[in-house]
Amino acid sequence: MAGAKAILLAGFLAASCALAKFDAAEYYYDHGNFPLALSLWEPALKKNPRDLKALQRVAELTLLLRGRSAMAELFMESASDSWPVEVRSKLLGVFWDLQTRFLTDRAQELYLQAVQKRSRKDFEGAAALLTQASSQEPGQPLVLRALAQTEWDQGSYEAYFTSLKGAWKSYPFDSGQRIQLAEAFLYFKQYSAALSLLKGASALGERGLLVRAVSLFEMGDYAEAKSLAASVLSRGHHPTDVAVAYSLLGQVSFRAEGPSAVTSKFYSKFLSLGVERPDFDPFHLKARIAEAQRYTSASDENTISRKEKPTRVLSR
Repeated sequence: MAGAKAILLAGFLAASCALAKFDAAEYYYDHGNFPLALSLWEPALKKNPRDLKALQRVAELTLLLRGRSAMAELFMESASDSWPVEVRSKLLGVFWDLQTRFLTDRAQELYLQAVQKRSRKDFEGAAALLTQASSQEPGQPLVLRALAQTEWDQGSYEAYFTSLKGAWKSYPFDSGQRIQLAEAFLYFKQYSAALSLLKGASALGERGLLVRAVSLFEMGDYAEAKSLAASVLSRGHHPTDVAVAYSLLGQVSFRAEGPSAVTSKFYSKFLSLGVERPDFDPFHLKARIAEAQRYTSASDENTISRKEKPTRVLSR
């Protein structure tokens, strides 16, 4: 009996001690002693990595004391797929709210001024302000996303690519931005990087499947590229996605069979869709159109010569 009481007392004391540490951590947090608060919260999180309260506090204090990159590393370690879906979603929401928080009034002021300039189509002025804001607060995802979009509007695609990578590094959980960055990798013909980015991602959608298919084709995996292109056609709605899928099937067919009726059918269908080539062209439609035109022209010439050859022979 005495032993049982001792165990209960020990448990009570341990719980009381833990509560006292939490109370002390919150006390120092509330009174602005952030280093001391973090020194108390970190052991609590290490002891129980699933404690959302501790994780949120450690993340916030890490942002304030060590910067965004350190906080991003913390969340990359913590935001595991093993969390229940609803908990992970809440966790990522906390991460986004913290990452997008402005830490200086000056950076926020520059960002808001840039938003106004963007609304007036003053992209040069907006880019200058956003570059200043980014130097004030490196890794701020709102700033980097706005800067990337502004550089895209200016046609400065290399700068756009750099800013987009920075925004993704700061918050690598946005499915839409994942596809956007994968397209940029495709534009710069970094196929291995595009595949790595899309690997393991769920719900890629038509565009994600197409980016993956084109990358696989360029890396020599024709069978999987063909399968994904066919999948895009089965669900495709966007004219560009459908057109590129036909072009890709033509490429795969040509490499598998050489000149054939099947290859010609795919290339002809691609050309018949008449998609417009955008300035930022991740699928390199200009080259695809030229290749399809060369193939169909050569195919027509071969068809004519095959028809004429027997006639010339018979005339002798």
